[in-house]
Amino acid sequence: MGHPLETFWMLHPDGSPALLLKEIPATTVPGELPKLRGLGITLRKDANDSLGILLHLRIPEDRDVFLRLCEDILGHSSGGHDATDAALLVFSRLRRWQSLLGFARGDELSEEEMRGLFGEIALLRGPLASHYGFEEALTAWVAPFRHSQDFAVRGLVIEVKSRVSGSRPQVRISSLDQLEVQAGSMRLAVVELMPTSESDGGQSLNDVVHALLDEAGRCSQAVEDQARRAIAEWGYVASRSYDRHRFTVQSIIGFQVSDEFPKLIRSKVDARILEAGYVLGLQGLGPFAVSIESLVAPSGSESSDG
Repeated sequence: MGHPLETFWMLHPDGSPALLLKEIPATTVPGELPKLRGLGITLRKDANDSLGILLHLRIPEDRDVFLRLCEDILGHSSGGHDATDAALLVFSRLRRWQSLLGFARGDELSEEEMRGLFGEIALLRGPLASHYGFEEALTAWVAPFRHSQDFAVRGLVIEVKSRVSGSRPQVRISSLDQLEVQAGSMRLAVVELMPTSESDGGQSLNDVVHALLDEAGRCSQAVEDQARRAIAEWGYVASRSYDRHRFTVQSIIGFQVSDEFPKLIRSKVDARILEAGYVLGLQGLGPFAVSIESLVAPSGSESSDG
């Protein structure tokens, strides 16, 4: 099935890669075109009074991002019922990319950071959204805004750690603040990621980010804007390099971080120790294990299932 718009891959006069979409109805063009870092967007008038929109790369180093953007726009707008619908989807998608490329730091995430973001989104869209609803789960996601833990909701804070299935049964705690909570209760969530090919259902970080944004968009424009800002503040900018790493979530394991839980926290170490990180073994944490329901339960559900 073809695209509702006429689409052409081409070279811009300056030699850069470009994507041309033709038969854009004039009524769909916003008063101000989106402005994206490293991307040129121009309108061209065709002989039949319809318009064409030309997207071209301005920064050679951003080629991977540009190709990912174009593929995403083409894929999303191909579902339009007609040219008008498809054109509106094009401009909607460009606005999303404007937010991502405008707010984010611009550096690629390390493999550890990539898995960390993947795991946080898995917990948000899975157990948290099932328990609280998507919008409250999204609001609970405080990690992008430099909070010591990753989620905070109704007196409960949750720290998320992602690890590759089959690796050493341990997680790294990066600071003295990460497992300390001033009030309420705390859980540790360990997300086990299984490296998996695309044909076997594996998803890349790009896939799960756009799935999150799509789900937010189905709620409302305001919720989608909230999700875009969170993703951008986290430091995500789409990159084709992320597509080389695909995972399925094998399991999510929860632990109650009680007073007896093994941890180093700022309030219990010598004040002259300003910062420290440590590795926490998972094999001896059975007594602190909790069910998925208790992992995300509001403060007050303190019973251990281990």
